[in-house]
Amino acid sequence: MKRIVDYAQLFMKEYLKDGDTAVDFTMGNGFDTLFLAKHTPHGKVYAFDVLEQALKNTEAKLSWEGIENVELILDGHEHADRYISRFKVGVFNFGYLPGNNKEETTLLKTSQEAVEKALKLLERKGVLILVLYPGHEQGALESHYFSSYIQSLDTYYYECFTFKMENKTDCPYIIGIEKKREK
Repeated sequence: MKRIVDYAQLFMKEYLKDGDTAVDFTMGNGFDTLFLAKHTPHGKVYAFDVLEQALKNTEAKLSWEGIENVELILDGHEHADRYISRFKVGVFNFGYLPGNNKEETTLLKTSQEAVEKALKLLERKGVLILVLYPGHEQGALESHYFSSYIQSLDTYYYECFTFKMENKTDCPYIIGIEKKREK
């Protein structure tokens, strides 16, 4: 079976068209950033992270691939609205930077704020993908919150789905939110 991030990318691919604006709200090691950039070479990708190591890792990966349509931003995802006005596809891969300190994780408070702002910036017929990791303390808080949060979204404006393996405890999973219409 594929990794959960591979499924997240499959979902994003369905929405991406060349020329779109896309956002990686949690840059990490740059895998989602690279994926988004390759699938919209004439568009623009914005990638956010608070860790300088994440920016360096991603910058190296993009340079190796010759990718130039990406703006790397060393700032929290809750400040994305300072840098972008609209986007078609966005992804949050919550948790910690793989290979780094597992104690430095995304935090529920800033994640809540970031997702709420992202939904306002999301274009009609665009998608926001949340990859959640309930196997650690902050991840469990984020998972519980966002699983409830999507149930509160008005179906007139949003369609939501969850993709997860039901026979594994605390396994990572995906929440997808498609914006049907503007408020």
